Amino acid sequence: MIQNIMGANNLLPNKNTEFSFYKAPIQNVFPERNIDLTTVHKFITSEYEEETIKLRGFTDISQRKLFKNSQLDYVTFNGTFSKRKDNCLILLSYLFVIDIDHIKSKILTQVYEKLKNDKILLPQLIFISPSGNGLKVVVRIDCSIIDINSKSKMMDPIWEAINSYFSTEYSTLLEANEKGHYIDEAGKDVSRACFL
Repeated sequence: MIQNIMGANNLLPNKNTEFSFYKAPIQNVFPERNIDLTTVHKFITSEYEEETIKLRGFTDISQRKLFKNSQLDYVTFNGTFSKRKDNCLILLSYLFVIDIDHIKSKILTQVYEKLKNDKILLPQLIFISPSGNGLKVVVRIDCSIIDINSKSKMMDPIWEAINSYFSTEYSTLLEANEKGHYIDEAGKDVSRACFL
C-alpha cells in the first residue's frame, strides 16, 4: 500500500520552506496562516483522511468537483501570499509541487516507488491526490533561476526542466498528454492551489 511520505533533501540549504494555507472553499483567496511540510503531512495522514474518503466515494465527476471545491482546504506550495494571486506573492518557499494526473491504478505504485527513490528530484513529500488517481510530489528548488519580474511566467523554467526530466526518466511509465506534457501545466502558476 502506498503511504504518504516525507523525505529529506540535504543538497540545498534549509531556506524558507513555509507556504500559505487556505481554508475551504476554493473561492477563499486569503490565507489563514503559513505552514510547512510537516504540518501538511500531519493533515493528510490524519485530519483530512475522512474528507478524502468521502471525495473518492463520488462517482459523478461534477459532484466530486463540487465537493472538492467547497470542502477541501488547500495550500500554495510555491510560497507565501497576501492573497492567492500571482502578484500578491510575499516570499518564495524553495518548493515546487509536481502534479501528475490520471495515473492508471495498476501503475500508481510503480510510479510512486520510482519517485520515492529518485536521486535527482529527492522528493520532500509525496502524496496521492485527493481524487485518488494522481500524485503530488513536492521537491526543493533553486529559486535563483526564477525571474521574479516575469510575473505570471516566473515558474516556467522550473516546470519546463521537470517536464523535460519526466519525458526522459518516466516516459516508460507515464503517458504524455496531447501537448507532450507529463506533468500538469497548471504547475507553472506561482499561486497554484493544491488541495489537501
